[in-house]
Amino acid sequence: MTGPVVKTTAGAVRGALTGGVEVFKGVPYGAPTGGERRFLPPAPPEPWTGELDATAVGDACPQPTLVGSGPVAEQLAQLFAGPDGPFVDTQGEDCLTLNLWTPSSGAGGPRPVMVWFHGGGWTMGSANSPQYDGAALARRGDVVVVGVNHRLGALGYLALGESFGAEVAASGSSGALDMVVALKWVRDNIAAFGGDPATVTIFGESGGGAKVSVLLGIPAAAGLFHRAIVQSGPMLRGVDPDRAAGTTRAVLKALGVTTLEQLRAVPAARLVEVQTQVLGGPLGGFGTGHALAPVVDGTPGAGGGPRNGCLPAHPFDPVAAPAAASVPLLIGTCRDEMTLFTTAIPGFSMLTEQVLPTVAATMNGADSGALLEVYRRTRPGASPAERLTALMTDRFRVGSIRLAERKVAGGPAPPSCTGSTSPRPSSTGGSAPPTPSISRSVSTTWPRPASTAGGRRRRRWPSG
Repeated sequence: MTGPVVKTTAGAVRGALTGGVEVFKGVPYGAPTGGERRFLPPAPPEPWTGELDATAVGDACPQPTLVGSGPVAEQLAQLFAGPDGPFVDTQGEDCLTLNLWTPSSGAGGPRPVMVWFHGGGWTMGSANSPQYDGAALARRGDVVVVGVNHRLGALGYLALGESFGAEVAASGSSGALDMVVALKWVRDNIAAFGGDPATVTIFGESGGGAKVSVLLGIPAAAGLFHRAIVQSGPMLRGVDPDRAAGTTRAVLKALGVTTLEQLRAVPAARLVEVQTQVLGGPLGGFGTGHALAPVVDGTPGAGGGPRNGCLPAHPFDPVAAPAAASVPLLIGTCRDEMTLFTTAIPGFSMLTEQVLPTVAATMNGADSGALLEVYRRTRPGASPAERLTALMTDRFRVGSIRLAERKVAGGPAPPSCTGSTSPRPSSTGGSAPPTPSISRSVSTTWPRPASTAGGRRRRRWPSG
């Protein structure tokens, strides 16, 4: 069969040439993570002989289905899963694969490399979504694009060290360790695809931005990337050990298991079902007190459980992690960030003044009375739904500002801040900005800062 063939450290892969771009899909960067390897740190991919067919995506990590109704909810579902619905037929624990787009594996390099971490919080999403196709970005930016699949939810972030000992001490950050291993794969293999391992930018939006934030705080990831872009997804804090242990106890109780062997025997679909119940929703809920995300392991948990060795401190709270100091950062938010999500909540546009304080306190995690008064005064013509959307948007923006400020204080590489002023969708109807237009914008703007760390080009990083 025809198609570009590239040799990796584990074996040769054969991709396809589509629209002048070489495409490789489902390339393993780690070993399967099911069975006895469930909850363990990632291992190198198992070598193969011959040419591995890399023309179809691999499995996405098992995950819940996004719920909601209306056109905006449908667009959100497409963003995570593509127009054909959830990854019903392509979910599995053998999910440590990546997709790669390059203008040429044999000519014109070395090119800057852009490694994409998908959205969906810490429980959903996949690099396999058609919305994340990297062909336009590779072609227009003359860069090599890599999209990474990794473990999510309980499979990636259930902290089991306190319950089951040192063998699974890293389980609270297994998904983050997957991302580190993916970056090591890029370091060791990307030159064969026409990329420059010394000019690697990691970037992501929403949950992907949170992943970039966390990677900036992981010592093991230091030196594996040289630029970072956080769009609409600042994450200042990981999960505290005590909170992680509480989530684990709730999951184990709901499953009715008491041993690691029993937990490993639980079908992945059942584990996802229970994690969703415990968290209060597919992406997590408000007010449950539970979370599944990378666990801070600088100190043992309440029960003295072993440390996992991944995230020694919160990445940007109270200060920026030392690992982030020398990495230039581009960070930004959208003017009406939360409109995309609040319009997907059934009945949200009908929010009344009477219930607004209760809903705001639930969504904002604290008594929001004083804040609501500020937004009522400064937005006299806005509905309760619009004011709460604005409050939650600013909460998001404040996180980005704080991250940037702490990045400046941690020096020496300062951040650049951006903001979108695109027309806002109505919080009482209408639809969210179409993702294809976002993709076109990304393909012409983000490659510019990605190509300033070395290689053939020396463009100045935009500062405004």
